[in-house]
Amino acid sequence: PSRRARARATKDSGAVATGRILSGRPLPLRARPAHNPGPMPVPLTSSDRPRLFLIDGMALAYRAHFALARNPLVSRRGEPTSAVFGFLQALDRVREQERPEQVVVVFDAPEPTFRHRAYPEYKATRQKMPEEMVPQLASIREIVEAEGIPFVRVPGYEADDVIGALARQAEAAGRDVWIVSGDKDM
Repeated sequence: PSRRARARATKDSGAVATGRILSGRPLPLRARPAHNPGPMPVPLTSSDRPRLFLIDGMALAYRAHFALARNPLVSRRGEPTSAVFGFLQALDRVREQERPEQVVVVFDAPEPTFRHRAYPEYKATRQKMPEEMVPQLASIREIVEAEGIPFVRVPGYEADDVIGALARQAEAAGRDVWIVSGDKDM
């Protein structure tokens, strides 16, 4: 969908800068209204080194889905779009506000992780993903890849594990790393 098509909802996905991790609370990044572009937003982060923003895609998609659960967004064909819209709104906000040199979106793999094999009760009490979210995750991936942003999913690992590994590699390579997540245990 175009930016205009994505600009129909009003709720945000809720991440905030806390040191070097973006998490949990409402994101203080303001997207410029289409009718009044105004000055470019001032980045919350700055560095003399290249900045890598690692986006916890699954956490942001869940947050967006549930933020709009009372008044869900749907397409003209009746397909749910709340997670897609909220995720893309947060992604656009980070890209417009921070203008990072590189962004990578990381998602959980659908198959069980090494933790599930080691501890069968891992996340056993967690509710299953809402059915209406499943097709939205495919749409998010399609849009992210169409925008030229790397989409990473590693079989057997959760996004948190992959983000941690990528953060260490990037830091060792001389980059400043920022993690964008609504996940409280990140």
